Amino acid sequence: MYVREIEGKETTFGVSGALWRDALIFFDRDTESYWSQIDGRSLTGDHKGKRLVKYPSVQTSWGEWKKMHPDTLVLKPDTRSRTGSPYAHYFEDPDKMGVLGTKNPDKRLPGKTLVLGIEAGSSYAAVPLRRLEKKGVLELDADGPVVAIRSPGGDGFAYRPVADGMRLHFTLEDGQLIDRETGSRWDPAAGKAVAGLMEGETLPRLDARKIFWFVWAGFHPETVVVK
Repeated sequence: MYVREIEGKETTFGVSGALWRDALIFFDRDTESYWSQIDGRSLTGDHKGKRLVKYPSVQTSWGEWKKMHPDTLVLKPDTRSRTGSPYAHYFEDPDKMGVLGTKNPDKRLPGKTLVLGIEAGSSYAAVPLRRLEKKGVLELDADGPVVAIRSPGGDGFAYRPVADGMRLHFTLEDGQLIDRETGSRWDPAAGKAVAGLMEGETLPRLDARKIFWFVWAGFHPETVVVK
């Protein structure tokens, strides 16, 4: 998700129908510049080289989202009926990558592995979702310490594990984070301490998204991989 402003001016966007590195390209209606879905960077046109400001987001179930944000607004869904997904075969086939049969650019992981791709300053990291689901919390280093946290029914969150000048280490218990240093309890979706000595403190959030490994590696070949 991105803020739909370019240099302070609000604009609207449309889908181009084109792909770049097997990822969607969209365009702004003011200049028809092309933008990458993956990093919000303009590829062509008057805004070439510029980047949109990101909104933190998470892919999760409606039930889990309602628990986190009970007063949320809802975009009314399409009422037309549809049976199944037209992309079901693509998701199920581990060898089919991209529309034109892209090859896996990095053999450190199978191409269709779903990872939590993390942007941490000038560094990038990839955490296989199955490993994150199993562990609940994983610590790694990407331009400094990072903690990746499993999200119920979704992908995950990533933060800098630092608050009030203190480096923290976490465990996940009953859906809440507990830091070992103070025993405070944290909301993993908000990165905010809800009880204990750290109550009210917030962890710096990092951009993180669920994505196929072959796409993430194509954009960020220098990425750290947590296996």
